[in-house]
Amino acid sequence: MEMDKNEVEQSCAGSERCSSPKEEINIGKIVEDYFQKSGFSVVEFAKRIHTTRENVYNIFKRKSMDCELLKKISETLNHDFFKYYKNIEPEVSITVEYKQLIKKNHFLLKRLLKMIDKEGLN
Repeated sequence: MEMDKNEVEQSCAGSERCSSPKEEINIGKIVEDYFQKSGFSVVEFAKRIHTTRENVYNIFKRKSMDCELLKKISETLNHDFFKYYKNIEPEVSITVEYKQLIKKNHFLLKRLLKMIDKEGLN
């Protein structure tokens, strides 16, 4: 499975690590489940993702990981592990829109208060 650079960047949403504070995703456990089904030995898997056998076991314990590593794992196990983070994006974009709306309302309220002060309606 080939993932282009844009997919990795979009999946990570500007972050160096893939993790989610809102929804508990244990990506290491998900990777381990797919690894168990893959038929790879730990040594072969480690070679393919350019790490050590010991680090593979550490990867299985991680709740978040570097996007480049997750990309290598996705390609090796032929599974898009980034999809577990894509479902979270709509909540993030709603939050961004909400913040922008608050800023706009704050600006309008300040302007209204200035107008009230000028008119002496206070």
